Amino acid sequence: FCAPPGWTIFSIDYSNIEMRVAANVSKEPAFIKEFLEGSGDFHTLTATALFPEFSDPTTPKARTKELRSLAKIINFALLYGGTAYT
Repeated sequence: FCAPPGWTIFSIDYSNIEMRVAANVSKEPAFIKEFLEGSGDFHTLTATALFPEFSDPTTPKARTKELRSLAKIINFALLYGGTAYT
């Protein structure tokens, strides 16, 4: 891309913006705390709440990665109107 003379092109990627907006709109205490005090990893927060196996230190790393991915799907499905099928 080339900006026209006198113009500047820039890109902004605000990490987890959807989840941050959801925390603000929903007033969900755990999400707000994660946003203000935690690492901002809302998908790990959801995985921890939904899947006891996720926090088990004996769970293989590949499995915890799968569970976090499922939590990510759940988070975005809820935000974007996913159905029960989703």
